[in-house]
Amino acid sequence: SLSHNFTLALSQSSSTNSCEVHFGITSGSFNLAVSGSVKKGSFSHITAFYDRFNDQRAKLLINDRIFSSSMTKKFESLNYDAADLTIGTGQNARIDGIVFTNKQTFSGSIDDLKLFHSVDPVNTIKKRKYRSFYASDKDNSLKLYYRFNEPFGDYTGNDIVLDSSGNSLRETITNFEISV
Repeated sequence: SLSHNFTLALSQSSSTNSCEVHFGITSGSFNLAVSGSVKKGSFSHITAFYDRFNDQRAKLLINDRIFSSSMTKKFESLNYDAADLTIGTGQNARIDGIVFTNKQTFSGSIDDLKLFHSVDPVNTIKKRKYRSFYASDKDNSLKLYYRFNEPFGDYTGNDIVLDSSGNSLRETITNFEISV
C-alpha cells in the first residue's frame, strides 16, 4: 500500500548511459529513501537494506559503491507478511513522501533475488557477489531466494519460479510471455 511498503525501483531516464535506482521504506507516516546510479546495458549487483539495530539508515550497495539515506529512522515494526511481492512491475508506492507512479514494466534480466531478515556486513555482501549461495542451517535469516534459472520451454508449469531458500515459497509468474 502507499502507507506500508518496501520499494526498489528504476526511474525513467533519457540518458543512454545510466539511470537512478531508488530504495524506499514507508511505514505509516515514517519513511526513508536512498538513490544511486546504475549503468545501462550492463549487469549491476544491487543490495538494498535497512539496519534498525545500528545506524538506522536505508542503504543501496550498487556494485562496490554504497549510497546511504541522509536521514535516520527507527522503525519499530516492518512486518509485511500478508503483503504481495511484485517483481518487474508494481503498484504506485510512496518513496520519501512522494508517490512513485509505475509507468512501464521492467525490461531487463534479473539473475537472482534474495530476501533476508537480517543485515550482513557490507564486506560479506561483496564476497557473495560472485559466488553461489546456498541456504544452510547456520543462516536461517534467508527467507526467499529466487534464482530464476528454471528450464526454458513450452511445458506445463513453466510459469513457476522455485524458492531455493528452503522455505518452499515457490510462486506463479503472471503477465509473462515466452517468445520462441
